[in-house]
Amino acid sequence: MTLNLPDVAPGVLTPAVKSQIIAREDAITARVRAGTHDPITWIPITSTIPGYSLTFYVTAEPLSIDGVYVGTSAYCAQQCADLLGAMLHTPRSHDLTYLGRGTTITPQTMYDPSRMMTNAWFEKQTTAQRNAVQLAGGARGAVQSIGKGWHLINALEKATGKACNYGWHLPPGVGRGGNWLGAPCWRSVSIPDVFVLQQPGTVHDLRFQADYASTLEMMLIACMLNGQPSTMDAVLGNPATAPLASHEGVLRVLRQPGVPFASKGGGGGGGGFHFHDPGLVHELPTPSTPSTPSTPSSSSSTSGAGGLYGALAIGAAALAIGGLAWGVHRARAERSPRARGNLALAEDDAPYAQPIESDHATLAPSWHPLTLGSEKKYNGAIRALAHGRSGCYAIRNRRTRRVLYVGESHTGRLWKTLLRHMQPGSRSTCRKRNAARRGGCMLFSDVREWTYAGDVANIDVAIWITSASEARELEGELIERLDPEHNERGYEEPDDETPF
Repeated sequence: MTLNLPDVAPGVLTPAVKSQIIAREDAITARVRAGTHDPITWIPITSTIPGYSLTFYVTAEPLSIDGVYVGTSAYCAQQCADLLGAMLHTPRSHDLTYLGRGTTITPQTMYDPSRMMTNAWFEKQTTAQRNAVQLAGGARGAVQSIGKGWHLINALEKATGKACNYGWHLPPGVGRGGNWLGAPCWRSVSIPDVFVLQQPGTVHDLRFQADYASTLEMMLIACMLNGQPSTMDAVLGNPATAPLASHEGVLRVLRQPGVPFASKGGGGGGGGFHFHDPGLVHELPTPSTPSTPSTPSSSSSTSGAGGLYGALAIGAAALAIGGLAWGVHRARAERSPRARGNLALAEDDAPYAQPIESDHATLAPSWHPLTLGSEKKYNGAIRALAHGRSGCYAIRNRRTRRVLYVGESHTGRLWKTLLRHMQPGSRSTCRKRNAARRGGCMLFSDVREWTYAGDVANIDVAIWITSASEARELEGELIERLDPEHNERGYEEPDDETPF
């Protein structure tokens, strides 16, 4: 098993290595354009909410060339998806794929910062993955979980030049303590009791992050909604149907920003925004052997379409005859109350049954809402724990699960220190470049703290109580562990979020 593509030298990301990454990814795109990549099997996945049923089609395994799973940058991943009439996953669609998997393997982590972008590492990783599949009884349906590839989230609107990775799901129940074999893990965005090694994050460069873990998994743009042919951009742009495949509701980012559209003719697209090449309209895939779904979540997901296959054939014919030119339905409307109710994310409820204080041994956060009922009523349990105490706190955005900030108090003012982040900052500080770029608003510019006053109802917090002498040391450990977006260390170009 040898990957016949230009190689990337081991070592740091020098200009020469960047040129090598571009050369390899140009070759990958050329192979996909020519159809000389390995065959792709598309697996049907079904998601339902009240009033709607969606069947969409995902890659059974990541894209492989010469029998090797190739790691790609988000730039290359998006162009390959363009050429295949597909789009990148959302975190929710990836969760649904995991629920509908036919083969379960645990993440095969092989972190080596100097070699993980080389062809040899891709080959070594593929061998490990294939061996794990054989131990699991062979490949059946969708194989999960193989990587933490590139995904579409709304935060990419403001994360210029960045991409979002997510995934490496753990088997149900594994990782409840926030740790798996020494690696930190987080709750998946939408599956109860399923944890991932990579939460949605936007720290990576869209062009040059191309290691072995950034495998390319996709979903076809063509889909079926309530038995009728549709497209995923239309589903994700409609407030009523977006929760079928998006944990954020309406998805405004339907394609990786900053990437020219790739067409069969070669090169990038023109100056306008392209979502799909009309010449790539093709029939929906022939249903493959269904895989057995896992325990369903609040939005059910199964693989295999059963009696729907007749409708799929009719829908495929309708697509071919109509020559549908799929455009972009970039709806800007917010989710309706009905859509918000249908989303029913387990993360909004399940974590709050945990102990109020977070675990000191594993550093695993125990998340709880800062406010209850309205923005004006703070969580009394959190206040009672933190008031008059020393310790550390972490702040996260409940919708994205992204940890925003970690702080401490060694003077017995933990509650008051936490609340400073919920006070509005001055208009001048909100105009600072870093605040504009990262979607926050800076408070107290002399100490570079952040305020989340505009979104208090969407804030979760975790609390660790310590002695005054331990608070600062624990804060440093938590910053390294949780990789918060707005702490000082985040202003420089960050390292890989999850060291795999």
